[in-house]
Amino acid sequence: MSTPYKLYETVMLHAANKGNLDTVKAMLEKGAKDFNKVIVTAAEEGHLEIVKFMISKGVKHCDFAMAAAARKGHLEIVELLLAEGVESFDISMVNAAFGGHLEIVELMIDKGATDYNITMAYAAQEGHLEIVELMIEKGASHYNWAMTNAASKGHPHIIRLLLELPVGTGVSNLDQALMEAVSNGHLEIVELILKKVVMNFNETMMEAASKGNLVMVRLMINKGANNLNEAMIEAASKGHSDIVDLLIENDK
Repeated sequence: MSTPYKLYETVMLHAANKGNLDTVKAMLEKGAKDFNKVIVTAAEEGHLEIVKFMISKGVKHCDFAMAAAARKGHLEIVELLLAEGVESFDISMVNAAFGGHLEIVELMIDKGATDYNITMAYAAQEGHLEIVELMIEKGASHYNWAMTNAASKGHPHIIRLLLELPVGTGVSNLDQALMEAVSNGHLEIVELILKKVVMNFNETMMEAASKGNLVMVRLMINKGANNLNEAMIEAASKGHSDIVDLLIENDK
């Protein structure tokens, strides 16, 4: 009975994932042909010998393979693919930033990468301060995006950096960042932002009431939020009885 072609492809991918070069070779001999998926998988998992072997078999389109290696910090594979002429500098820089691999970010800049704003946004999202600082130094200017990402994921060290930028060059709109911090329960970030600017406390309280975040609702009330009735309805509709009780206590 003949073995389905798709089986060979699946086995080859699993082998590439685990670094089993002999099995990869065996599946190729059986007729598996999805070279591109194999090299991306091997690059992502750091299996240099499989990457080299796939290149020897004629794989030419290695942009995603280099990006995958950059994301996981596999510098030797990145350097190999650069030597082979791969030029996906920007996407590899972004992926390296996501993974927090400063050396690869710097390498991509040396090669010509310039997409500093997206790189800063992903570095901020994952809390990689040095990379955010480097992107600012290089001219990244989409600070609101970076601030929102950092607020959503809970990285106060990134928030502090962005809030300390000179007036006129830094973050211009903190509403979304505050809402993300409230929605995800990052109280330290909420307090950092509130020290900087005057916000719509009622809107933020509504968001906190909807999410069931008692601490945030109390903080917004202390800051001056006064639209307690609508917040009470929102909290009740979501079953947050503790927040309803808090709002009743403060409805004077």
